[in-house]
Amino acid sequence: MSKIKCRVTHCVSNKYTSCIRPKIDVRENDEQLSDVFCSSFKEKRLSEFQTEYAYQDFPMLFEVDIDCDSYLCRYNNEHKCRKHVVEITGTSATKAEDSSCDSFEPR
Repeated sequence: MSKIKCRVTHCVSNKYTSCIRPKIDVRENDEQLSDVFCSSFKEKRLSEFQTEYAYQDFPMLFEVDIDCDSYLCRYNNEHKCRKHVVEITGTSATKAEDSSCDSFEPR
């Protein structure tokens, strides 16, 4: 399992730069295989933003199971990401393909 530093602030699973999902899927863009994104992204609604900032939580990194279909990435081992801390970016993402796995490293 990996820890995720998530910069996709518009994702419903992002809580203070941590992903709170127990499992995410990371996929390759069909047109450019080195373009890898979080396909588990789901955009927050306005009410979810308002609720999130109503609570005072402490930042932490949760352990997340990452299924990865990027066979070009050196951290992919039998469709599982083996990197200890994974960074996902896409601060203005409105769909999964707008996010990016910044921990991708070619084999």
